[in-house]
Amino acid sequence: MTITLIFENYPKSNLDMPGNVTRAIPYFLRLNKQYIIGNIEKAKNSCNWVYPIAIRYPMFEKSVFLNSYGENSNFYLNRINKDILKLVAEDKGWICLDVTEEPISNEVLAHFLSYIDKVNKIKLRKGNFDKLLDRTIILTTQMKSSKHPYIQNKRLFSLSCRRENEISFLDSASLENDFRYFPEIDKSQEVKNTKVFSCFNYDYTAAEIRFLVLAILQKLNLLKFGHISVFQQGKDFNSHYHDYCTLNNKRKLNVSFDQCHKVNKLLDLKNTLDKSFINLVVESYYSSTDFDTLYITEKTFRNFYLKKPFLLIGQCDSLAALKNIGYKTFHPYIKEDYDNEKNDSVRLQKIFKELKRLCSFTEEDWKEFYKNISPILEHNYKINTEVRPKTSYETFKEYING
Repeated sequence: MTITLIFENYPKSNLDMPGNVTRAIPYFLRLNKQYIIGNIEKAKNSCNWVYPIAIRYPMFEKSVFLNSYGENSNFYLNRINKDILKLVAEDKGWICLDVTEEPISNEVLAHFLSYIDKVNKIKLRKGNFDKLLDRTIILTTQMKSSKHPYIQNKRLFSLSCRRENEISFLDSASLENDFRYFPEIDKSQEVKNTKVFSCFNYDYTAAEIRFLVLAILQKLNLLKFGHISVFQQGKDFNSHYHDYCTLNNKRKLNVSFDQCHKVNKLLDLKNTLDKSFINLVVESYYSSTDFDTLYITEKTFRNFYLKKPFLLIGQCDSLAALKNIGYKTFHPYIKEDYDNEKNDSVRLQKIFKELKRLCSFTEEDWKEFYKNISPILEHNYKINTEVRPKTSYETFKEYING
């Protein structure tokens, strides 16, 4: 059985929020292609359809969800088609908020969900607003993990994100488009020789962990072992780091970088991963103070798609969360005790200690290494491209048909 998605004027999005047409359809549905497009008339003559609202920048648009923002207190009632509102109030359909494009904090989700629960406990006199909220589904990419607090709510679904395994995000053209506003970025380059690791630390000025990774690679004399992609090859590192610490009120650490000739600008992603034995992933969030939920991006998931082992510079228990949803990691072939280390500094030390060990491998060591991990790579590829998207669809379908 397919799911009918209702659009007022397809291929336009239902609401005029930022984002193109393809993002108007939840990614896991597009991946499975188990949906049909219907219009308002179709909604009037059927049940259990879904009216999707694609929200591309939830952190910027969070005021849409929050009752405390006065202008949006009647967001649904003012902007959604009146026929849709009437039909949903009659239990004939669902409204779906798709916030799988970018992270949304647990604080915002909790605020919105507590607001829904509050409305459901009372009976409003106008607009059937309580019924409307009761039939609102929220899609998010926050990961459910036994080691991470997560908002448990029947209408909140943790689903596969399009950035996790959409092949276009592995193409150089996509990267070049993402960085089109940076005039210093050249066309992506290909590498010819094989090295131990690859590391895509593009905008190293965006987070303290990215400054630290570059500085530690230099300090440990590991730059020669890696294909490392860095904006402007890390030029003006010291001035950028000073400005970053000043603007973010951070204590400036004694770190520096000046070996720009040992790193590259924008590298071709697939080519670079193919020419390296492992990928050193620098995730978007590292410290538990950076973001109040576990969030793992395409930086990690593309390794599953391309069958590449990795070390993960990310939040504590990230690997545990991945295993919780079906993936396998690489212990004992890669020492992964760093994952459960809550101290950010110690965790980073453990990661680089393991990287240094791997950099001492001989060619025969790598042959044996890949022989051992080959079943893990195949398992993760299947989980990423088949199992998770299908599970997401079945769970979603069961809920709206239940």
